[in-house]
Amino acid sequence: MKTARKKLETVIDVFAILIVIEYFLFFVGLSRFDPDTSSTVDLVFILVLAIDFLLRYKEADNKRTFLKENWLEILAFIPFIKAFRIFRVFRIIRKSRVRDFFQTVHQMLRHNSLYYVILVVLLLSIIGGGFLFRLENDITTLQDGIWFSFVTMTTVGYGDYTPSTMQGRIIAIFMMIIGIGFLGVLTGSIASFFTTRARKKFSKQDTIDISDLSKEEKSQVMSYLDFIRSKKSKLPAQRVVCSAL
Repeated sequence: MKTARKKLETVIDVFAILIVIEYFLFFVGLSRFDPDTSSTVDLVFILVLAIDFLLRYKEADNKRTFLKENWLEILAFIPFIKAFRIFRVFRIIRKSRVRDFFQTVHQMLRHNSLYYVILVVLLLSIIGGGFLFRLENDITTLQDGIWFSFVTMTTVGYGDYTPSTMQGRIIAIFMMIIGIGFLGVLTGSIASFFTTRARKKFSKQDTIDISDLSKEEKSQVMSYLDFIRSKKSKLPAQRVVCSAL
């Protein structure tokens, strides 16, 4: 039963990936399917995802909680409404490591209050772009002023706009300084986040499963652990737990 379920999960994953690829090609205008074929393929995708949803609903211990956590997938089953196709992507996100990636990014932005640093830089970019829009004749729209601010603060420097007034150049100088400082804070925070996480990972209690070892091998492991305990005062404080002896 478990083997069949895993095979079905693999099929669902493949279909979910095909859905993302097909919708992307349709969005950029490179899909080779005619409208009728595209509708047929869409219905097949809906059928496969609906079967998977019903099977998971049947296996769920708490039906109400399952529906509460997965209600967006129900919208993906509505055919011929292209706006709802995006909800089918949630299926592959929930099953893949993409969700873990976004969680890691969230934790990284919370580290050293990086959220607030980014917010302040964004506000300064918008304010600086507004001043340049008022001061520079070449910058005719607010969007161009904000664009110049971002290009300057990220040290990209496309050169499509150049301040000609003294006030505009002073603002650009401040933007350059803020941008360089922001990049330093950003790279330093990211490096600090991964260093701290690696340190926490190695400082946690290690668990070793030796259930598949022979009696002789288990005896050797236990002898080595006894040796470590006898030298505990000379070794870093770290506990080693053996499960399923």
